[in-house]
Amino acid sequence: MKRSFESPFARGDVVYHRLFNGYIYDSGVSSVALRNVPAGSYNLYLYSEVGPGATHYSTTFTLGAAVQTVTNAGDLSTFVNSVNYTEFVGVSPVAGTISFTFSDPTLTYGILNGFQLVAVPEPSSFALGGIGLAVAAFAARRKRQRGFVSGRLPVACRLALPDTIAL
Repeated sequence: MKRSFESPFARGDVVYHRLFNGYIYDSGVSSVALRNVPAGSYNLYLYSEVGPGATHYSTTFTLGAAVQTVTNAGDLSTFVNSVNYTEFVGVSPVAGTISFTFSDPTLTYGILNGFQLVAVPEPSSFALGGIGLAVAAFAARRKRQRGFVSGRLPVACRLALPDTIAL
């Protein structure tokens, strides 16, 4: 049976989100480099969770000068910012690479379950969408002014049909 990425699944009596099924852990500071990333602006989501009963772990993520910590509260069925994931907003690749590090502040084990790199639309994309909506609204208004509503002809163009037709 194939499971979707979003669906939680159970292992024993604990419900896990599929993203938290496996993870990378390492003592000390670990580096990750995402290469061949096209130029643009991105939001980077980093997921870190150990599981129930392991609340003594936390993971610190560093991207450039920005530092964010995830507390690993042991809830594997939901996503809570700063508890089992963190988000870096407006990240741009340098020479096609986005690099970050992860570690445990106590230097026990830094944990990385997964990441998502999501492109942020540029303002020109929003402007183009706005222009498209304006053109559609103008066309609908013009059509309404000419009497075309729901594909019907203007009143002056309708044919008068008798109530009954004799055969």
